[in-house]
Amino acid sequence: MNTATPSPIGSAFRRGRAVLIVSSLVGLLIVGLDILLFMLGWSHWIYRPAIVVGAIATLGFMAKWDRASLGFRVLPAQGVKYWPKVTLFLGAIASVFCVAALGFLWLLNVRIDLRNFTHTSQMLPWVLSACIVYPVLEEGIYRFALCTPLSALLGKWGTIITSGVAFSAIHFVYGNPGPDN
Repeated sequence: MNTATPSPIGSAFRRGRAVLIVSSLVGLLIVGLDILLFMLGWSHWIYRPAIVVGAIATLGFMAKWDRASLGFRVLPAQGVKYWPKVTLFLGAIASVFCVAALGFLWLLNVRIDLRNFTHTSQMLPWVLSACIVYPVLEEGIYRFALCTPLSALLGKWGTIITSGVAFSAIHFVYGNPGPDN
């Protein structure tokens, strides 16, 4: 017997079939708009913040600003001690994977070009964009806009699979697929 309580995320979109369908279409439209604008050559710095703000405004209005339904919580549902442990565990798995992949590449005599990072003045802008700005914007689009309404429509596993496929696909479209993405 499953005694776990279901996530409240997306619950406000379950109040009617029309709201459920329209909110899911809004999420898919936002993802499609992100991909289309990139393919048209628009600058991420211009349109992505606007898309995220638009997603929050639109889905927030549709959910009647129910913070739990939108996934806006101050504290995690699992408690504060859970996520540092999970983060360390997943970091260890990722580290083992990276070391194994680098070892495999070394055995195949494949060399990785690190010339883009030879000067320290190039590191800070890269770290800011790759580790802060883009992840925040992508979370706003691919987690909030897509997952919040889809969780009500597809359930937990359907949303996880759809989100993973969409997030992976966008990195192929951007031309930077990789295990880190």
